[in-house]
Amino acid sequence: MSILFRTLILSLVILMTFAISLAQEKDRPLKILTSLKPGRSNCGNSTVTGTLRLTFDKSEKITHVDLVHSTGCASFDDNLLRAARTIKFLAEIRHGERVTVIRQIEYTYSTY
Repeated sequence: MSILFRTLILSLVILMTFAISLAQEKDRPLKILTSLKPGRSNCGNSTVTGTLRLTFDKSEKITHVDLVHSTGCASFDDNLLRAARTIKFLAEIRHGERVTVIRQIEYTYSTY
């Protein structure tokens, strides 16, 4: 009976170790699932570039957006900021834990 008991305990330990390793997520960088799609603006025909600083929260929501470099067109900047708040993403994972990260994104748009 003691051999059966030892085998049972050993099996449980192996099973628990396997379950814990499956539960821990592997490290992964931030993964953006949707791209920016700002609406059109009335800024004439040109190519504009704007830079945004976004906070990608570990809860997989954009929690803060800053305009670092304007496109030079206020209505397009507003559209860019609004669109940035709707980005869908998978949070970055470090050491098995989701983390909040801040990234800068440069967006170039051409109108003709």
